[in-house]
Amino acid sequence: MQRLVNKLWIIHTLILVLLGAAGWIVLKYLFPQIEVKGYLIIPLFFYIMGVALFLRFGRIKIDKPSKTTNMYMQMRVIKVFISLIIIVLYWIFNKPGIRPFSIVFLVFYLIYLIWETFIFVRIEKHIRASKNQNKPLD
Repeated sequence: MQRLVNKLWIIHTLILVLLGAAGWIVLKYLFPQIEVKGYLIIPLFFYIMGVALFLRFGRIKIDKPSKTTNMYMQMRVIKVFISLIIIVLYWIFNKPGIRPFSIVFLVFYLIYLIWETFIFVRIEKHIRASKNQNKPLD
């Protein structure tokens, strides 16, 4: 399990570095009129949330699949609340720039949601395969 988590963690890092750089390039060259102050906060937030997810998955025991699902749902709820807090704080400190920041944040959120779901499916498949491997032959 730890090997899979480490592999996904490396892929996660690469995806967010590339996504962050691509987003910055798109904003800078395709939409130069849109200024998103604090852009670095967005990919950094999703990277940290992914690291937290991997640390939690690394501690999950394979013999309790319901705990995996519960933990995954807890992480999603926590991510939603922290996302709202970040957007509200940005709104408090930079009211004129909230619209572009929120749109970029939402795009990252949706892309990250797809990636996070892929991670969960891969880990669930790994857990099922491990369980089937450990079953005695009848």
